[in-house]
Amino acid sequence: MFTLGRKVSLTYRTNQIILSLSLIYGIICYILTTDIAQSAVAAGSLFVSWALVREIDCRREYAAFVAVGIYMILQLLFPFHISLGLIFLMILLMRAINQITGKPLSVIDFLSVIGLSGYLTYTTKSSVYLMLVILMLLVNVRLNKNGQRNIYLALMVTAMTVVISLLTPLNLDINRLAIEPLALFYYISLLVYFIYILIDKDKESVTDLGEPASVRRLLYAQLFYGLAQVVLIIFGDMSIGNRLIFISSMLGVVIYGVIDQYKKKQVNE
Repeated sequence: MFTLGRKVSLTYRTNQIILSLSLIYGIICYILTTDIAQSAVAAGSLFVSWALVREIDCRREYAAFVAVGIYMILQLLFPFHISLGLIFLMILLMRAINQITGKPLSVIDFLSVIGLSGYLTYTTKSSVYLMLVILMLLVNVRLNKNGQRNIYLALMVTAMTVVISLLTPLNLDINRLAIEPLALFYYISLLVYFIYILIDKDKESVTDLGEPASVRRLLYAQLFYGLAQVVLIIFGDMSIGNRLIFISSMLGVVIYGVIDQYKKKQVNE
């Protein structure tokens, strides 16, 4: 049974808002470009940028809308190109760690994640995606009592990497540290994000089943997200669109989190 999927219920106001925004955004893009495919990707990128932040900060649902707003502004300043596969993979990997669905991970979950990463690895000829899966498994080894299963899965990923490398050449080169303005903004956002998640003590949330979520898992998922950015910076070859989503997601979490903490402090005083 696949447990990493989350239903988008139309009864929730936040879901109604993001679906409406994505639809309107796609229509506007079509009016401006008359390109159906590009407009669909634009609408989809808006939705996944929201979904990504919902996994980073499971407690503050409106942080995702701050991220969406930042993402839309950044898109006006930089050319648009995005790989949705990487974003989907990141969302699934974070759910595998935070287990916000409230259901234990199944073998199908792991195979689905490994399969998606394998597909991305084969099509892009970059093994950085499999590195992200291995990183997730290592985090789960620390979190789970059943660490032996994760070790076996890590070995499976390694074997898959070997098989794919026999079929197509794989690249895993260390990137030169970019110093253009967008890259520097990315690094600063990542540093601020790490500082924030380590000092933020208000992480309590509930799973999709209405039960208390593991705060430890929520924190480890946030740490994984930051470490995944480091891996992508060193070994990945990200499009500008993906960078924009990652930047907006981190800033959205930090900005709304700080505002939320300030409001609570004012109420308590």
